[in-house]
Amino acid sequence: MFLFDLVHCFIFFASIVAVFSASLPQDSVHLLGFRSNLPEPSQQLLPWNQSVSHCKWKGVTCYSDKTSQVKSLDFRDFLLSGILDKAFPNLCHLPRLVYLDLSGNHLTGGIPAMLANCSQLDTIFLNDNRFSGSIPPEIFKSKRLVYLELGYNQLNGTIPSEVGLSTSLQYLGLYNNFLSGNIPKELFGLPNLADLYIHTNNLTGPLPDFLSSCSLSRLLIHQNRFSGSLPISLGNCHNLSEFYATSAHLGGVISPEVFRGLSNLKLLYLDDNNFEGEIPETLWNGKLQELVLSINNFNGSISEKIGGCHQMTYIDLSANKLSGQIPKSVGRLKNLYNLLLYDNMFSGSLPAEVGNCTYLAEISLVSNFISGEIPSEICSLQNLETFNAFKNKIQGQIPRMHWKNKRAAGASSL
Repeated sequence: MFLFDLVHCFIFFASIVAVFSASLPQDSVHLLGFRSNLPEPSQQLLPWNQSVSHCKWKGVTCYSDKTSQVKSLDFRDFLLSGILDKAFPNLCHLPRLVYLDLSGNHLTGGIPAMLANCSQLDTIFLNDNRFSGSIPPEIFKSKRLVYLELGYNQLNGTIPSEVGLSTSLQYLGLYNNFLSGNIPKELFGLPNLADLYIHTNNLTGPLPDFLSSCSLSRLLIHQNRFSGSLPISLGNCHNLSEFYATSAHLGGVISPEVFRGLSNLKLLYLDDNNFEGEIPETLWNGKLQELVLSINNFNGSISEKIGGCHQMTYIDLSANKLSGQIPKSVGRLKNLYNLLLYDNMFSGSLPAEVGNCTYLAEISLVSNFISGEIPSEICSLQNLETFNAFKNKIQGQIPRMHWKNKRAAGASSL
């Protein structure tokens, strides 16, 4: 008799739950299913009141039409924790969900392969979590995926070659993980990819060739373990404005053809590599703003064409084997803020024309073979804070009474 009553009681409560669920919009049911599969502390971080529309719940945005269907979920920095394997399928049942942000949480486990079933999603943020394991190849099968951010996790393994299937992809962030192996050629073959962030990993091998129709605007590959030099096909990336390859284990002579097609390049960081040979003259374009080539083995002189980089604010060519005189055309860089040429083999005198760079705050010429006196024009730079010219062959003393910026440091007679 007791068992009979218990069964009827269970059926009664199950019926109540079924009726209650049926009275809720389907998107509400799926959202509640997502929450119920999270750990209890995380459930409390999503205090959704079922007596009001799910469109008013924290982190939920719906379409403005009468369907009340979920458009985007923004759970950024909610401090959610746990593994998503059981919770995530509920989100894929939201038929019009296009935007998902779970960044800045404490989520663990692997990246859910179930992402591949969220066919409408075009934007996914899973960065700044504790995801581990390899990247599921399935997630790249979506033709709608435009923005995928997986940076700052603990992902390992290789970048799947299936990435080439995401032909709509415009942004891919895989930085600050433990990814290894070669870059798949399919990655550089994506026709719409504009922003690629794969820095701070353990990637190896030579850089693959770039598409003739390369659409990259920002390319960050620094702090990896690549080999070889920059491929000539990099010059196909005519829209490239930012290229960071610091400490990437690249080297060799850079072909002039690489920079010939990079007329929109603004920021170039190739420091702490093993590049050698002369700096290609094709590098000096009018849009370049920041140039860092320090800690390499570049030799030869600096071309007078540097004066055509009118937007340049920062130059660091330190710790190379550069020689010859500092070009007078440097004086045409009216926006230059830092000029770092230390640890080279420059000779001759410091051009008086450098005094035309009125925004200069720092000049470092330490450990060269510069001779002669410091031009008086340098002493009148109003914004100069640091001037270092030790270990040179400079004669005389800087006339300190002429420094307009009293914070500027002097240079000893050597």
